[in-house]
Amino acid sequence: MPEYSHRILLGKSGVEVSRLCFGTEHIIHYTPEEGGHILAQAAHTYGVTFWDTAPVYDSHPQVACGLKQAGRGNVQVTSKIQARTRQEAKRALDDILRELETDYLDICLLHYVKTNELSLHLDALAYLQEAKREGKVRASGLSAHSPSVIAQAAQLEGIDVVCGTFNRSGSWIDDGTLEDMGEALGCAYAASKGVYVIKVLGLGAELPDVKGAIEFAMEKPFIHVYNLGMKNLRELEENLGIINSYQR
Repeated sequence: MPEYSHRILLGKSGVEVSRLCFGTEHIIHYTPEEGGHILAQAAHTYGVTFWDTAPVYDSHPQVACGLKQAGRGNVQVTSKIQARTRQEAKRALDDILRELETDYLDICLLHYVKTNELSLHLDALAYLQEAKREGKVRASGLSAHSPSVIAQAAQLEGIDVVCGTFNRSGSWIDDGTLEDMGEALGCAYAASKGVYVIKVLGLGAELPDVKGAIEFAMEKPFIHVYNLGMKNLRELEENLGIINSYQR
């Protein structure tokens, strides 16, 4: 019997997800139907029902097919918008919903908010609150490579979920150190935000020791979910086995 992913609530967002998140950047090498089948199998066979995508990943066609095959209500999906104004945010969200052929996103994030630029995105964030009231989005938040942005987001009422860079080498952090990022993510966790991390494998730099890299992140009590970019079910089985067997 295959291992099944544990589930967890993302803070007070109200969204329950698998602890392993399927990062979909790498399934663009498959046709939409083939990539969708991999995602559906991840959900049905392994319980990995949390999928992360974005328009810039070009994986919306695969995710859309996966949603059809797995059943929309059985899956939790994050996608991301790059917007500053309300109008930009609305247009970006509507485009995503059309491309994914769904009426709603479980999580919509402002994508890669840069250092000192969070204030420029507040109108877009305000629109996401409106989208929540309309049922287009269940939870909202942002992704960032900047500890200062994550720390600011921890204090904002309209942020339900934060997604930040975190790996043991401290790579892909735009400003500050790994310790700074850990502190910022810890503040978000303490504020009951959902916290999930990206770049756990350092975009491949940590592949010589995948187990050690994942366990480094799992040692930290302030992380709910680990978003790992995966190409196939073999990689999913390996990553899920590491996560399920880890004892803090």
